[in-house]
Amino acid sequence: MKKWFVCLLGLVALTVQAADSRPAFSRIVMFGDSLSDTGKMYRKMLGFLPSSPPYYEGRFSNGPLWLEQLTTQFPGLTIANEAEGGATAVAYNKISWNPKYQVINNLDYEVTQFLEKDRFKPDDLVILWFGANDYLAYGWNTEQDAKRVRDAISDAANRMVLNGAKQILLFNLPDLGQTPNARSQKVVDKVSHISAYHNQLMLNLTRQLAPVGLVKLFEIDKQFAEMLSDPQNFGLSDTENACYGGDYLGKPFSLLSASTDSRLSAFNLQDRLAIAGNPLLAQAVANPMARRSASPLNCEGKMFFDDVHPTKVVHAALSERAATFIESQYEFLAH
Repeated sequence: MKKWFVCLLGLVALTVQAADSRPAFSRIVMFGDSLSDTGKMYRKMLGFLPSSPPYYEGRFSNGPLWLEQLTTQFPGLTIANEAEGGATAVAYNKISWNPKYQVINNLDYEVTQFLEKDRFKPDDLVILWFGANDYLAYGWNTEQDAKRVRDAISDAANRMVLNGAKQILLFNLPDLGQTPNARSQKVVDKVSHISAYHNQLMLNLTRQLAPVGLVKLFEIDKQFAEMLSDPQNFGLSDTENACYGGDYLGKPFSLLSASTDSRLSAFNLQDRLAIAGNPLLAQAVANPMARRSASPLNCEGKMFFDDVHPTKVVHAALSERAATFIESQYEFLAH
């Protein structure tokens, strides 16, 4: 943690804002997972993950995600999005040889991918939203694991500041124990606890950095909690059951062959095992013959599209809430 203060305090003189002013932004740079992925994994997996339909145009939902809908509230907003489905905060591929970690992205590498083609600008608003895959998909859900996630987020944000980022916005996590996945896996109490513990770590991190004013926290858990307690206010009638059940292939693509679609030859065993090792991704892989014959899904009133990902209605509500928070903390300057 000390290196944070050494790095950030050295930049205070460059980032001081008047007491009654808001720091300006004209671009959002996003780092995250499937909750914010607008097509990166889809392109990486040659259009097979997530299967569209039933997923919407490479999104892990049935419609546009919260991030892309911010352009409604901020016309002219530029978004540089490195979020990728399956991504973790911790780079588990560096500590484990398990095949499931060798293809999946992580926060540090997302930053590397961004810096290979772009740079942080003074008017960027950098958003980090991680943790769901660490805790729910891969089962790293002890308090010590949460501290490792916190450290990965802290290290990445420090790296961003060293590379020119001036303002960073952290998102915490909703109660992962309320997802259909947690109930079906019978890990409700465990992941509810770790979600709350993670959020306390994020709050503590933000408070420690508050004096230098570079890092803020958007408590998205409160938005989800409100939806669960008063779903009718958001047009929701079912907060427990997924709209799409998926078919959880034990080994994604294993029921298919190159003769079904020549593109499948691009996927090796490591790719398939990696997706199979993450149930949040595996659900999004369907046999193309089955999905071609499937009827359109009616998700009206549903909070969850699949076992963990929200529907477009929830994304729209989250986008409005996030936009309201951003507007209260930052000044938008359209280019």
